[in-house]
Amino acid sequence: MAGRASTGRGSIWFRLLVALGAIVCAITLFGVLVATKPRPARLDREPPVLTVRTVTLAEVEAPRVWVGYGTARAMRVAEISAEVSAQVVARERSIEPGMPIEAGATILSLERGDFEKRVASSDARVAALRSQIDGLDSSERRWVEQSRVIENEIEIVQAELARYLDARARDAANAAEVDARLLVLRRLEREAAAIAQQLDDVPFQRASLRSQLLDQEAALGIAQRELERTQIRSPITGVLQRVDPRPGEYVSAGQSVARVVDLSVIEAPLLAPMSAASDLRVGDKVEAASDSPSSPVWQGRIARISPETDALSRTITLYAEIEQDASGDTTQLLRPGQFLVARTQTGIRSRRLVVPRRAIDGDRVMVATEDAETPGIMRARSREIRTLYHLDASFPALDPLETQWSVVEGEIGPGDIVIVSNLDAISPGTRVRTAQGRDAPDSAARDSTSPDRSTPRAVRGSTRETGGGS
Repeated sequence: MAGRASTGRGSIWFRLLVALGAIVCAITLFGVLVATKPRPARLDREPPVLTVRTVTLAEVEAPRVWVGYGTARAMRVAEISAEVSAQVVARERSIEPGMPIEAGATILSLERGDFEKRVASSDARVAALRSQIDGLDSSERRWVEQSRVIENEIEIVQAELARYLDARARDAANAAEVDARLLVLRRLEREAAAIAQQLDDVPFQRASLRSQLLDQEAALGIAQRELERTQIRSPITGVLQRVDPRPGEYVSAGQSVARVVDLSVIEAPLLAPMSAASDLRVGDKVEAASDSPSSPVWQGRIARISPETDALSRTITLYAEIEQDASGDTTQLLRPGQFLVARTQTGIRSRRLVVPRRAIDGDRVMVATEDAETPGIMRARSREIRTLYHLDASFPALDPLETQWSVVEGEIGPGDIVIVSNLDAISPGTRVRTAQGRDAPDSAARDSTSPDRSTPRAVRGSTRETGGGS
């Protein structure tokens, strides 16, 4: 048994040595093949020349456009309330929500009977007081005439009394005749004093009657106005938002019965970035649209600017007024309550350097510069910029195709050639051939002198949008 175990161990070692020898032979053979591999000849070739679209920069008038958000509201709204308490007796069929109404048109008619009686009663009291004043004026004229007559009689009696006193002194008249003339004189004096007292009281009586007349005329005016208020009318021209009471219902003074909205002038308080306060002015133009894709664009202007900014939201409120034809196409009307996105263009005009937005990659752009070694060929160079703001505009003198631009500053200036297309296929130092305008390709074009296998795959230029106030 010991001899059989020794034979088994010798067989295992033999198999291990054979396997190890096979591995060594394989490694040796791989090294020989690698060492004897033929090396291909290297060809020194310049990378291909790409034809790209470019824009030659220039300073243009680029007004800043600010975007604000807000909810439209009507400038003129009439919340109509009943001014007297009465029963509704009439309401026209055309008085329904959504119907147009003219200023002064009757919305509701209230019961008038009690108010007509109040007017008649006040009118009668006014007439009575005016009659009393006229009677007092007539009495004053009679008293003045009587006073004049009595004064003449007193003068006559005084003359007779003087003659009788002179005759008495000469014993030509007796005492009884003198006393009779004195009695007549004293009676006439009392009558004159009574008339004078009445004449003195006339101004006070007249003032009292006139005061009562003014009071009754005021009461008559109130009664007449209350009678007029039984016709509830619209104070403005607009559209009925709501009308609540129906005939037979009772309304109380102060109760809201209807609401009329004037759609001809709409106001939109717009929340804009705080930095807009330094650029925007009263009178600057506003273009507003709702959040609907098919929304029309409404034209307006900034009417007011809030004096304070909101420190929490860092916004300022701009009050835009939009005028529209309320009798026109109802589908084009801006209605109160609509949410608006408004673009406000500053009235300040300044010349700025603009580049197409899709030419910007982060904070850099690619510009084409002359290659000193190869005439007619340019090389791409990276330039650092800072985006101030964006705007949607057309500058045909720069490029007839681009409509989205960015106002920038930095390591570029007027006359620099900015590359617009094939930015994903270009790196600093890439050789390019420039083309501008409508004939310029929007994707990489192969150089006719370069083999197809050496030309990179064409990559369409992508649009990039970076931060910046807009």
